[in-house]
Amino acid sequence: SRPDAAGQADTTKPPRWQCADVVIAEPPPEAIVEGLVWADTISVLVGASSAGKTFVLLDLAASVSAGLPWLHRGVIEGSVVYLGFEGHVGLRLRALREAGQWLKHLYIIRAGDPLSPVIDRDRAETPSRGERDAIRDLKQITTHVGDAGHPQVRLLIVDTVRASLAGSEDSSEAASAYLRAVRRIMAAAPG
Repeated sequence: SRPDAAGQADTTKPPRWQCADVVIAEPPPEAIVEGLVWADTISVLVGASSAGKTFVLLDLAASVSAGLPWLHRGVIEGSVVYLGFEGHVGLRLRALREAGQWLKHLYIIRAGDPLSPVIDRDRAETPSRGERDAIRDLKQITTHVGDAGHPQVRLLIVDTVRASLAGSEDSSEAASAYLRAVRRIMAAAPG
């Protein structure tokens, strides 16, 4: 165990390091979409601009929302939050509904401000307005889902990284700061 701030042994936190055998023996994260998306992790869909990533993500979201397999992959049913930075998705949603997809547990947040934290010249990091808004909205949705007796939020989609990131996606500093913000947002809806 490690000492806490008062110099006492802190036995509540696991050590930062572990033997590989211990890590291997841990249960794997729960698969939200078999082989693609896991609880409490970040998965990334990469593709060329205008390749149809948004439609693919909304189709996947609809399958999770309905608890139906997606492209022959098992899913865990749950509510889905789509944090959209790419403008209007109504036509895509309408097309999915007309194709028979069930969208009852799919919630759309229309986002605008980047999620990347603000970093001052002293390297101090402050959550951005976009991050604060996303956390507030996600908490409201999580409360609504619980009050309505709907399945818990199981999937958060941010579309797209480029539109929600401040700075260059090729910058390791900008990408790292962005990922810290995304993890804080994810914490608003554990699982």
